[in-house]
This record gives sequence, C-alpha cells and structure tokens, in this order.
Amino acid sequence: MAFCVNCGSEMKGRFCEACGAQESGQGGGLATSRPMPPSLVGGNIMDRYADAYRVSATLVGLGNTVKIGGLVIAGLIFLMGIRGGGFGTIAALPFAVVIGGGGFVAGTLLAAVGQIHRATLDGAVNTSPFMDDAQRAQVMSISPVPSRN
Repeated sequence: MAFCVNCGSEMKGRFCEACGAQESGQGGGLATSRPMPPSLVGGNIMDRYADAYRVSATLVGLGNTVKIGGLVIAGLIFLMGIRGGGFGTIAALPFAVVIGGGGFVAGTLLAAVGQIHRATLDGAVNTSPFMDDAQRAQVMSISPVPSRN
C-alpha cells in the first residue's frame, strides 16, 4: 500500500486521485509506505494496540495469580492434613502436591500465553506502517533510543 506524500491519501496505481500528484517512478517519488500521521489514519491505531497490550498484561497477571493461588491452596490442604494427624497427613501430602503442581503448571501456561501475545504484538507494532518510531515506543511502553547523528 502506497500513500501520497502530499496529502496522505492512498495511491491508486501511480496517481493520487485526491490531490492529482503523480509518482515519479524513480524510487523517491510521491508514493511512500512511510508511517502516516495519526490524523490521517484515524488516530485509533494507538488505542487498538494499547488495548491489546492491556489484554496480554491481564493474561500474564492472571497466570501469576493462578500460580500463587495453586501454591497457597496446596499449602492449606497440607496444613489441614497435618492438623488432622495420622492418616490425614499421609493422604494430604499427595493431594496437596497435585493441586499445587497443577495450579503452578496452569498458571505458567496462562502467563506464557500472555507473553506470546505480547511478543506477537511487538512484531505487529514494529512493522506497522501507520506509526513512527516515537509512537511505537509509546505503545510498547519503552523509551525511544536516541539517534546517533
């Protein structure tokens, strides 16, 4: 997809229907695939990516909560087994290990899904033609790297 550098409209072939400009065909013509300003794109691309990053952060947080919750419940089961004494202690230990281990594995998998989602978003933001480097850094919550001019 190419855009006119004069008005920002999408080029149809080698001609901009909006302003009448024509591409020079010498590599540096009027058509460009550079990032367009948010005003030309509609401005909602930043919000869309920010919402997606919130979803991935929620998945990571939920996964961590499930991990901690599984370990806490396993600990409580084990403590109740110890309090019961005798056979309760022997029966509670494997049950607590299964509950704690299962919760930890499930939480780890859920957090991994959130991290994979975040990595996929990083790739999409990095290659988006609708944003410049400052906007990319803002959406990915990283500080821009100073240029070496």
